[in-house]
Amino acid sequence: MKAISSELIIRIDDFDPQNLSNTLWAVSRFGLCDCPLVAALSKHSRLIISEFDVQNLQNTAWSLATLGILDRPLLDAISAQAIRKITAFSSQGLANMVWAYDVLSYDLHTVARASAPYAVRFALPSAWPC
Repeated sequence: MKAISSELIIRIDDFDPQNLSNTLWAVSRFGLCDCPLVAALSKHSRLIISEFDVQNLQNTAWSLATLGILDRPLLDAISAQAIRKITAFSSQGLANMVWAYDVLSYDLHTVARASAPYAVRFALPSAWPC
């Protein structure tokens, strides 16, 4: 794993948002907390966070929560972008974001306040089929 991690770090500047979020997801999914790799993914993610779509944002937040990594600068960047793109989130996406911030006990109020008006649209009776 160390050789793969080292190679990924060397090539990190070529990663797009999908590559970054998928790599962090894979690291978290397999419980491989490789600190140098996670730090490189975090740094590059912050540099191009404005390019992240909602899937990349929620996957990155979920991955950090799954690893138990309280990466404040990245979480702040994710939160700021999520708020800008809040109307594009699905109900599951909103739930994933709130879950991740809650698990990390990190500024849940900002994400929850911003998502509340949009979360309501998923729960309104007028949206129910019967």
